[in-house]
Amino acid sequence: MTCVAKFLPHKFVPRDYQMPLFNAMLNENKKAAYVVWHRRAGKDRSCWNLLLCKAMQRVGNYFYIFPEIGQGRKAIWLGIDKDGISFLDQIPKHLIKHSGGRPKINNTEMRIELINGSTIQVVGANRYDKLVGTSAVGMVFSEYALQPPLALKYLKPIVNENDGWILINSTPRGHNHAYRLFEAAKDDKDWFVDYITVTDSKDSEGKPIVSDAQIEADKIIMSVEELRQEYFCDWDVALASAYFSRYLRIAETQNRILDFPVDASLPIHTFWDLGISDAMTIWFVQFTANGEIRCVHYYENTNEGFEHYANYINDYRNKNGFVMGEHYAPHDIQVRELSSGATRLERARAIGLNFRCVPRPSVKQDAIEFARGIFSKFYFHKTECQYGIDCLMEYHARIDKNGLTGGPEHNWASHGADAFMLISQAFHQQMLPTHFNPHHNGSIHVNEWTKQAVI
Repeated sequence: MTCVAKFLPHKFVPRDYQMPLFNAMLNENKKAAYVVWHRRAGKDRSCWNLLLCKAMQRVGNYFYIFPEIGQGRKAIWLGIDKDGISFLDQIPKHLIKHSGGRPKINNTEMRIELINGSTIQVVGANRYDKLVGTSAVGMVFSEYALQPPLALKYLKPIVNENDGWILINSTPRGHNHAYRLFEAAKDDKDWFVDYITVTDSKDSEGKPIVSDAQIEADKIIMSVEELRQEYFCDWDVALASAYFSRYLRIAETQNRILDFPVDASLPIHTFWDLGISDAMTIWFVQFTANGEIRCVHYYENTNEGFEHYANYINDYRNKNGFVMGEHYAPHDIQVRELSSGATRLERARAIGLNFRCVPRPSVKQDAIEFARGIFSKFYFHKTECQYGIDCLMEYHARIDKNGLTGGPEHNWASHGADAFMLISQAFHQQMLPTHFNPHHNGSIHVNEWTKQAVI
């Protein structure tokens, strides 16, 4: 293994099963790597030390990216292993740049400057927009399955431009964006891909990293599905606390997630979740005479005004020759803004977006149950709605320190899920131009779609 051999890795000795990753990144100089390793396999410890080695090999900016910045602070900045060695201790002190006799370590920004001029910073993928425009030559994406898919999409071009590299680690979380990338990377010679379960990993003494007895003991606090996911890297198990993952898997088996031709004779209605500094999300939906709800397109963006979304809808309509129906928004569109004194409903009307306001459910769980109750009627255009489907797959309950649920987790998936649930809320309020045929069983087959998609 070639690095700054005299100094790095420091206070860390890679295990045998970790060595192929180090060899690929340091000796073969791979530009992209993806490791799916089980819990306690040492994903972050290995990736952190690789980042340090690469930062000393080439001067540049390096980012270690977690789903949210708080996770990075706990796992890396404050993380200590079973031997009492912290992640920061694995940087030899003489490799850290000093100024005025003090090391250049910014605890607020979680940023370290090395003696060769390289910088290392721990950041959150939920604010990936803050990194767009920065210059970086290396990035680690940790627990990628829990990160917003747009983070990698917008950040990878940065390292491409600088002839840099990316390293992704994750534990499976169902058939989401992380799964699709893993499947694609396996067949790409430019990627190093590694998949390690508890049956594949041993420590320096040849003992299992996680013994059968430990797995058996964990059955007290973990379900069979969680054990399969965490220790055996099973992609077929979705996030345990996810609200819609089981319903999406059923939709897959019933061929309700597929690339179907969109019927241009049916109006397309939009359902929104409103954001200002965070995401604004829109589902484009058609309703058929037999009660099907066809999600034909999904769009989201940030830091844009209503004019942007109005133009997007007009462009979408004109490009595809569709007839636009009604626009539905949540109750908070009627809230007056302090800056202008106008409501967003009024501002939208001024540019031609006339919204119907959907009443707020008494509790959030009602909105979730409304969506679950009619989920069998939904069809999703696989390509056009992929990001929205990922939002639904990820949308899950918060789990507190006692293992109890406490309502939905607010993360990158929340806005897409909220806009989706607005459809069922509007249905519950009898605001939609649809009815359900009790004789229609809610399932179709691919060959039942005609060229015009009329059933």
